Amino acid sequence: MLSEETKLPLVLSEETKLPLVLSEETKLPLMLSEETKLPLVLSEKTKLLLTLSDETKLQLVLSETIKWLTVLGETIKLPLVLGEVNKLPLILSEETTAKS
Repeated sequence: MLSEETKLPLVLSEETKLPLVLSEETKLPLMLSEETKLPLVLSEKTKLLLTLSDETKLQLVLSETIKWLTVLGETIKLPLVLGEVNKLPLILSEETTAKS
């Protein structure tokens, strides 16, 4: 699990295209393959809700301060690599409330 102190500055191009670039201070390899072709939607307030498919049993929630709250499945470990094999839909919602 990631510490709440882990701050992740997100850098996206104006057209919101991959790859997703994280700051060097993040020290967390989060790689998105170009073949993944994941749709990314960011809200103006940077309130992000990352939801992956049920098969991964993985949910990533970002708060206003861009801190990571992670709920990991048994087989899911960091660094998180999204590639062609995973075939995971990446959904970023404007809401921060996680549905349980």
